[in-house]
Amino acid sequence: MEEFHRIPIVIVEDEDELERFVKGGNQLEEEEREEKSRMDPKDLSNRMKEKGGCCYKEGKFDEALGFYLKALEILDLEQSLSENGRNFELIMGEVVLRSNCIACYVGKKDFNLAISESRKLLDYIKEEGDHHLREKEDLPTLWVNIENKTRYRLSLSLYNSLYCGNKDILHEENSKASIRESFEMIKLVSEYYQESLKVSPPQEISSLYSMVEKTFKAQSFKTSEEEPGKKSSLRDRENQYHITEQGGKTILKQSEPNYLRSYLICFLEEDLESGSYSKSIPSPIPIVNKMSCNNFMEFLKIWQNIYQSNNFLDYYLLFGQIFTKLDKFYNKTEIEGDILERVLERISNILDELKGISPSKTKDKLVSHIFRIVQNLERTPRFDFVALMLTKNFQILDKMVQLRECISEQLFQEIKYFQETQVSKGIQI
Repeated sequence: MEEFHRIPIVIVEDEDELERFVKGGNQLEEEEREEKSRMDPKDLSNRMKEKGGCCYKEGKFDEALGFYLKALEILDLEQSLSENGRNFELIMGEVVLRSNCIACYVGKKDFNLAISESRKLLDYIKEEGDHHLREKEDLPTLWVNIENKTRYRLSLSLYNSLYCGNKDILHEENSKASIRESFEMIKLVSEYYQESLKVSPPQEISSLYSMVEKTFKAQSFKTSEEEPGKKSSLRDRENQYHITEQGGKTILKQSEPNYLRSYLICFLEEDLESGSYSKSIPSPIPIVNKMSCNNFMEFLKIWQNIYQSNNFLDYYLLFGQIFTKLDKFYNKTEIEGDILERVLERISNILDELKGISPSKTKDKLVSHIFRIVQNLERTPRFDFVALMLTKNFQILDKMVQLRECISEQLFQEIKYFQETQVSKGIQI
């Protein structure tokens, strides 16, 4: 009875199927192998690609790379057996897979291999793209997107290979060439979004563009060795960056104190008036400078481009007139609570950074500029109601008062009076 219990129960549709099963599993296995051999290679390649995609999303870059390389082998074999010459559909599949492999190299921080493969892929894309254009009118959108993704990854890898290697990027000729190539690549990507798609580039592209551009421009200046004991200007120091993973993407993030401090020192050294742009620090999103901003709807369009990045938001808080006219933009409409909270949060961070810069240097114009923005916010409809809903006290006015030694007595008294007025209404910002 025990032996009978171990016999598997097999449900079959007909006697022929039962006979095949009784003859043994070998025949079934042979039929399965034959079925697999008849499978469309493109389908098999797609299965490998899908498995690779799942591994990539989980951060298993080595496993993902293995699947992508297997998929490439299948496509290469299929292309070699093609009787109709070069099949563009197979070429497209190859380009996608090679792009995915490069993404894995970047994810693994193997920047040298990412650089090498990106250059090869860009050459291949150009060669095959030119051949396709001789027969067709346009290239597929996916083709153009992959080309720009590859340019972005090449720029990112070139930039990071220098910093990760602790090289002197301002002096070594090879490093200069790499930064030049990195800038050319990211510039092409940025122009594609702005000129072809007529939209602002994604945050990671704009951030990388800003970083590489600063380094590229720094190469045009002759750097001198610092004198012993002499501290270099913070604006002359290279900003440091680090790599981070977000949502399966490898992106660069700028060290906040470095970029913010350089903004503040620039404002102080150039002795800027409120609403002025810096002459030495370019806009991180050039397209924003071309956008009109005369009402709250136009302001919201700009806001969508800058609110997610502290770098972008801080730049436009300090330079330009976007945030100096908030009371005019919102003269009839209540300001959104999330906008108010985000702006106050960044102002609070700006003041924290400002406290650590040159105590003896006058900060009157800079503090006055920030104070005017706060006053403009206060003049928007129902500011009191929105401010009372905030869960956090940013201590902005307290921080301004603490800068008394660096601002004029008149400005100090204005801030104190404004603070007392807000406290009387139960508002603490």
